[in-house]
Amino acid sequence: MSTGEKYSLPDLSKYENKLKRLHRQLSRKQKGSKNREKARLRLAKAYEKIINIKNDWIHKVTHKIVNENQVGKIVVEDININGMMKNSKLSKYIHMQSWGKFITILTYKAKNLGIEVIKADRFFQSSQTCSVCGYVNKEVKDLKIRKWVCPICKAEHDRDINAAKNLAKYGLTIPVGRGPFEFTPVDSALAEEPAKGLRAITG
Repeated sequence: MSTGEKYSLPDLSKYENKLKRLHRQLSRKQKGSKNREKARLRLAKAYEKIINIKNDWIHKVTHKIVNENQVGKIVVEDININGMMKNSKLSKYIHMQSWGKFITILTYKAKNLGIEVIKADRFFQSSQTCSVCGYVNKEVKDLKIRKWVCPICKAEHDRDINAAKNLAKYGLTIPVGRGPFEFTPVDSALAEEPAKGLRAITG
């Protein structure tokens, strides 16, 4: 968030381990047997538990975001989910985050309150750009880099918070009701510091 806040899903590791165990138990049961059906139901309940935890978290966080918004706009990144899912090291994490569902619910709640959700251009360098001086650090494209120092103005950045601040500035250049496809370099030059309450989410 551009305010410096971060939200993380509850720790689901114990449920993941339980799923693995239940899957093994199910595979050992004879097909068509009553024991296999019982094992299948236990597995289904475990999946339902995880889904309920994630849905509860998503609804609470999206409710907080839209109700604290003060400028009528929320900016999110247009993340290439399908492309990132091809990365074996990221796919599991991305799947657990339910990013697509989060954005869908956030958008629905925002529209009900008259708040516009803006998707920043996929190629907007939110993470690589210093939110203080505007320097673009190509090295930060590496997702492993979570913190970095701007070589120009020496500002210290948390990757996600810095990106959120840049997204907030991006949103300020776009009047309410105008799509991000109309974004121009002139608008960028006119961007001001993020106003309190403008929420930007970054992955």
